[in-house]
Amino acid sequence: MRTAFLTYAQPDQRIAVRLWDELRWHGLDVGIDLQDAPPYLQRSAVLEDIVFQCEWLLILVGPHLPDEARRLCALAIEQEAAVVALVRHGSTMPDALRVTHTVDFTDYDIGLTHLLSLIPDGLFSKAIDPDRVQGNLHHD
Repeated sequence: MRTAFLTYAQPDQRIAVRLWDELRWHGLDVGIDLQDAPPYLQRSAVLEDIVFQCEWLLILVGPHLPDEARRLCALAIEQEAAVVALVRHGSTMPDALRVTHTVDFTDYDIGLTHLLSLIPDGLFSKAIDPDRVQGNLHHD
């Protein structure tokens, strides 16, 4: 069972992977589509099962939010999980998307700081890879 799961649209993959990497560095047990959901016919069922077991669902809201994100959001709310919309530059929150928190992710560093402040300290464990240094997290 993961503490959190990050979902995003394919055009936002680079920023999603960066965020996933940094959250793991901070010690949050967070999953992401890339590794946790196989790219075959059972994808929807696998994603729903992952979200069903998470305490936090993080939705990276870009210009191309997939319908799948709306379905996962509804499932997470139904399971009383926290749902955080991370709203990227040039994007708006869809009316039908019910969330627990909204974080302005126009500026990545400010958005990350705000996100980290929302998640209770007790959910962070020792970093998955303690030999990593913050400098390794710089991306293009």
